[in-house]
Amino acid sequence: MQRKQKYSKVRISAAAVGIVGILASAGAFAAGAEKCPVRNLAFVDEGRSLSIDAELLDLRENRDVLVTMTATAEVALACVSPSGNEPPGAQPDDLMVELSDSKTYSKSRIVNGRLDIQLETDALGSKIAGAPDCPQCLYEEWTETVESVRFIEMTLTVRQVGRDTMVLLCSFDSPSKNGKVPSNDITCERL
Repeated sequence: MQRKQKYSKVRISAAAVGIVGILASAGAFAAGAEKCPVRNLAFVDEGRSLSIDAELLDLRENRDVLVTMTATAEVALACVSPSGNEPPGAQPDDLMVELSDSKTYSKSRIVNGRLDIQLETDALGSKIAGAPDCPQCLYEEWTETVESVRFIEMTLTVRQVGRDTMVLLCSFDSPSKNGKVPSNDITCERL
């Protein structure tokens, strides 16, 4: 897990081929794409995990497909004293974490070059083991709890033997909140 002192959003832009095809379902994309390999892209912030539903296009029907999703989230933490209080001067900085999921889809699921996918990252627990960022005394045991998880971006990697690997980076204009991520808050580009 990577520590950070203060959260400041950096808009990610890569010199990459843009995607146009998902415009209606996944927000704005850079112009100039020949053909979009993903459509019907939808994200849901499940509270402590992120899920995605999408349809992959232009796949070969004689080869399995490996799909990996890696989501970056900002995690707000709180230190709780043995008496159950959250003292203002003893609160830790937010964390940046990556959560992921990976699935291999059988070639038998590909129909006319299309494949529906569903992935959900591992869920972040509700406590940080050992409370490393909280004050500790010899006789008192503090607890470090996860107050909120806000997703800020997601990378989708699609691999199929004999094909170029497709990487799609999606950024959320504002960190996600529990529930469906609005399509107008999502910007994706193919890397």
